Amino acid sequence: MTPIISIEHISKRFPGVVALNDVSIDILGGELHAIVGENGAGKSTLMKILSGVIPAFEGQLLLRGRPVRFSGTRAAEQAGISIIHQELNLVETLSAAANIFLGREKRRFFFLDDSAMERAARDLLVKLECHIDPGALVRTLRVGDQQLVEIAKALSLETEILIMDEPTSALTEAEVARLFRVIARLRERGVTILYISHKMDEVFRLADRITVLRDGKLVKTVKRDETNPRQITHLMVGREIEAVDLGGARQTGAVVLAVDGLSLRWAGHARAWRLKDISFQLRRGEILGIAGLMGAGRTELLECLFGSSPEPPLGRIMLDGRAVRFTHPAEATRAGISLVTEDRKRLGLFAQMTVGQNITICTLNKATRAGLLNRKHERRL
Repeated sequence: MTPIISIEHISKRFPGVVALNDVSIDILGGELHAIVGENGAGKSTLMKILSGVIPAFEGQLLLRGRPVRFSGTRAAEQAGISIIHQELNLVETLSAAANIFLGREKRRFFFLDDSAMERAARDLLVKLECHIDPGALVRTLRVGDQQLVEIAKALSLETEILIMDEPTSALTEAEVARLFRVIARLRERGVTILYISHKMDEVFRLADRITVLRDGKLVKTVKRDETNPRQITHLMVGREIEAVDLGGARQTGAVVLAVDGLSLRWAGHARAWRLKDISFQLRRGEILGIAGLMGAGRTELLECLFGSSPEPPLGRIMLDGRAVRFTHPAEATRAGISLVTEDRKRLGLFAQMTVGQNITICTLNKATRAGLLNRKHERRL
């Protein structure tokens, strides 16, 4: 079978780092080709070259047998290649429909035809089992729905080659199952998929062939049916992985958090309640799992505990034996509660600030004196 993409002796160097070193891979039309490797193996760099994000590199890229070198993502999209980054690349202040047709807006005379874009967007999203309002702002959508907006955008471009970079890293189990059904439909349409992942169960469920990268070099390309997860893991790390004994059950102490009858109203919705009469206890040293389908209220429960819910919850929250009611995350943080958000890029980090500033943002009181920040103390923290 003639490759749809041939990657020939591609290398890419950044200051002090060789990200890719003489990598050659053939991608067959219509296959799902998994690219695996540890962090820093060069997976994302290679995909950015294929999608025009990185236009400068050594070596040659052939598309349907012809040499190509994309000047940017628009050139790659025009050639039928789209990428869905691990960190989703959407404009949060625009609607889902506007994001899908961004740069290719539908017009009526000289004006944007929002209704036409929303109709077309709804048709695309329904095919992806995504039943959101196309007019909803992207910032109001869950991560799983945002990802399907990205896929809908790729479909609107009539993409022939779709690159997916760690697509399940921030998805729930239900969202992952939905994504896999979408991938199956894309393959039925003949779309070639490059799938970056380090999750062996996903790779062996989806892939036709698997390419392993390590330290920027090609290790091996193998058919899925001719290998197994243990062999692939060995190729990824270059050594055998020994079993890890996690020990027995941990010791738990007294109740540190008690929730009694917690409820959260849902104004204007037929269900009326986001949460209804939730009660549980958490003991010191214990790990408590919270499970449920998308929309079941897991995230809303954590937001109530952290003081970031859209409105005050009903019920009682006890922390170390005393009643608390947080109205702001800062209050919860001072009380010793932290939250790792579902969408860490948008809700958990200040992208315009340094790594150090993000780490110390909640503990600046330890580095201030008379209202002034001591940078030396901040760096020490």
